[in-house]
Amino acid sequence: MLSLNIPKKYIADYVGHETEDMIDLVYGHIMQSKKTSVEDLLNDYYSNVFTGE
Repeated sequence: MLSLNIPKKYIADYVGHETEDMIDLVYGHIMQSKKTSVEDLLNDYYSNVFTGE
């Protein structure tokens, strides 16, 4: 679900956790490559915003 960009709040609710903390503790560490790809997307977006492309 994390790789599908489903918000952690909804994942936690779906799997029965009261908070998002468990999602971070159990699954967050395996998503480093996704974090990097999201950072790349943001960098591209903001580069285009500031250059007017």
